[in-house]
Amino acid sequence: MKKQVLRIREANRLAKGRAKVSADPEDARLWRVERDGGQSVQTHEPMTREAWLGFLDAGGGVVTTQQAETILPAMQAAVGALHEVWAKCREVERTLGRDLDGLEGVIQDMAAGLDDPESIDVDYVRDAINAQADELVAEADACPGCRERRVDNLLWQDDGAVKCTTCGKQYMPPTK
Repeated sequence: MKKQVLRIREANRLAKGRAKVSADPEDARLWRVERDGGQSVQTHEPMTREAWLGFLDAGGGVVTTQQAETILPAMQAAVGALHEVWAKCREVERTLGRDLDGLEGVIQDMAAGLDDPESIDVDYVRDAINAQADELVAEADACPGCRERRVDNLLWQDDGAVKCTTCGKQYMPPTK
């Protein structure tokens, strides 16, 4: 059975105002489809009724029930994972008493690199958070002169003392 192709008049009727179809002035094989806001695209003619309706739905941002049922669980998982990450970030920031700009950058990089919402690896995010927290010493071990807590700026001496490279003070941490 041969599929019936649409004519421009029928395509306009089916569009119900969502788009206006006209013949492309440069190539008679193409339709010019104009949407609200002045957007126009070209599409190949002939087109079946089903293909035209699919084209309208895809271009108009309409998601079918079947598509929604497929997409929704992945989106819920992605949103849930991001909420978990941000909650953990805020918790770590409150515990440490400082902003974790580097950690925020890690999360942004991860989000930018996602091809699929289900590829979010919460364990990797937790490891990144824990690694950032491990770069700081406990509040009690901070330099008494400048309150420096970054491990990279505190040098442990053989006798157990710590030298702060930020302010130059040498001290004995109370937890040792």
